Amino acid sequence: MLQNRRVYTYIIMSFILVFIPSCAWADNLFQLKPVEYFKALKLPQEGREKHLLDWREPVFAADGKVTYYQPPQPVLELLNDPSPLHAREYLNWQKAKMDRIVKAQEAVARLSKDSQ
Repeated sequence: MLQNRRVYTYIIMSFILVFIPSCAWADNLFQLKPVEYFKALKLPQEGREKHLLDWREPVFAADGKVTYYQPPQPVLELLNDPSPLHAREYLNWQKAKMDRIVKAQEAVARLSKDSQ
């Protein structure tokens, strides 16, 4: 019985001595490069004015590609030059946008009433 324990102990120790170094070797088995999650973003400067780049926001797609969202022109003009003229243009643009949304909602409401 004691001899069987010794045999089992030697087998287990041999397995551990063989298995641990193989795990250390398999640390980078597929030779993968480290992932850089927080690399610095470089904004393209191709002929654009500097102040327009200040308001762009990076948008990350599911496949990792980066695109940039730029606010609409009335918003950019108001942010770059907050004058009463640009504020009035912005308010007119917002009112026109909201009028279109209300018309679309009314059309959907009419359609839902007709289908009932």
